[in-house]
This record gives sequence, C-alpha cells and structure tokens, in this order.
Amino acid sequence: MDESLVDAYTCSFTGDRSGIMGDKKLTPKQLHFARCIAGGMTQSDAYREAFTVRPSTTSASVHTQASKLMGNLEIASRVKHLIRLREQAVVASAVTDRERVLSKLR
Repeated sequence: MDESLVDAYTCSFTGDRSGIMGDKKLTPKQLHFARCIAGGMTQSDAYREAFTVRPSTTSASVHTQASKLMGNLEIASRVKHLIRLREQAVVASAVTDRERVLSKLR
C-alpha cells in the first residue's frame, strides 16, 4: 500500500491534521462524530456516541442536533474526506492482494 496513503488514512483517524484538509479545526467531539459517520453509523447514533446525551433527551432532539452537525460544511467535508481515504485504502489493498497472488502464480 502507498505509504503516503497509509499516513493520510492514519492521521485522519488519529486526529493529526498537519498537512491535511487545510487549517480549519474541528473540536474533538466533532471529529469523533465525523469518524463515526464515516464508519457507517447513523447520524443520530454518531451524535449519541460523540456527545453527552442525557437519558431524558428525545430522539427528535438528537436527530435535529445530528442533522445540524452534518449541515456544517467542515464536518461534512471531513466525513467525505474520511470515506474517500477508506475507499482509496480498500483499492490499494485489493491491488496489493492481486499482485501478491499473481507473484505466487508465476
């Protein structure tokens, strides 16, 4: 797998933003929310995971807050970036696996 791709993918999930996606900072909770969304969680579940939600908080309120977060351009861009990195990593891994199999067959 391409080393720069691995570094970018790792940095995205560890929160190290040096050299990635400009200077706009997200809070740690917003980053966690974005990672959860990129990992396949629903917006509401990601909100519950990343933020403190009291048991008395209604599902509608959680849904509204999660929707507002996804409306934030920086968060939505981060989610798209994380998904794109994962897709690139999957493609790179598939190519590596294919090359490994072909080298064994030769």
